[in-house]
Parts: sequence; C-alpha cells; structure tokens
Amino acid sequence: MKATEANLARWGNSDLEVSLNSLDVLPNITDLVHQSYERQMVDGGQA
Repeated sequence: MKATEANLARWGNSDLEVSLNSLDVLPNITDLVHQSYERQMVDGGQA
C-alpha cells in the first residue's frame, strides 16, 4: 500500500514534519527532537 496524504497519521502541534529515507539518520532526528523538547522545558513551554 502506498502512503498518501489521506492515510498518513499525523501527531503534533506544529507545522514541522521530519522524514527519513534511511534508519542511519534516526539518531540525528532523535537528537533534534530531544533538543527541541529541552528548549521548550527551559522556556516554560512558551512558543
């Protein structure tokens, strides 16, 4: 089954989307997610 906009699950509350074409980049993506989370906690959750 080919993924289309209609059948892709979306989770989050922003307009950022990350895609990967190799599992080799997964550590980089998780690092970015972690950095973003930490920054939100430091900023008190304010955008």
